Amino acid sequence: MNQRHHTGRHYLKSPDIADLMAKTASITADEDVLEIGTGRCAITPLLGGKSVTTYETDKNMHSKAISVLKKYPNIKPICGDGFKSVERFDVFVSSLPYSQSRRAIEWLVQKKFSRAVIMVQEEFASKLRAKSGRDRKAVSVLACCAFDMRKISSVSRKNFDPPPSVESEILYLEQKRTISLETIHKINKIFSYRRKILSNIPGLGVKSDARLDDLSCEQIMEAAHATT
Repeated sequence: MNQRHHTGRHYLKSPDIADLMAKTASITADEDVLEIGTGRCAITPLLGGKSVTTYETDKNMHSKAISVLKKYPNIKPICGDGFKSVERFDVFVSSLPYSQSRRAIEWLVQKKFSRAVIMVQEEFASKLRAKSGRDRKAVSVLACCAFDMRKISSVSRKNFDPPPSVESEILYLEQKRTISLETIHKINKIFSYRRKILSNIPGLGVKSDARLDDLSCEQIMEAAHATT
């Protein structure tokens, strides 16, 4: 959702949706918050907390954000790629760029935090919730194993400027555990062989005629840990 207009960027314009995301995050006065995608500052001023670090990749949007946010002493706007940030945070809030959603989840499962409120494309939200079957992807396993997840609300395309071609969802994530980059790579590799029986997946070390779709998310995670 946060991309330039000529590449499909869609800015949240609904105060009600911004307010819902901020309230769902339930940020307390002693918590540190990280936001990726400052955009037009629809959500940022509502976040509160001890500190709010907000990242924006577009230099022009970042300059405008500095002007808007200068009256909030707890908010620190940064121009750059938030997925390369090393800040510690308790709460993560983001209206995620459609094209960056998978990258965002792979990044987020590696971080230690309390909870997150994210807005993603409806189709991607369904993929995150998929616990079995053909709709389940590697990122589904990561989300299933790393988070307790629930849908907060559907979000109509009319809440963005310009309106995207798809609907969105707000999701609430509560962290269960972190997942290492090595394990992420292993799960992605396993899913590249999902049509094979388990015995024929290189490095898996599982003697079985079952296929990946026959395993639970936790079983796939265990198989990844055992993969060479």
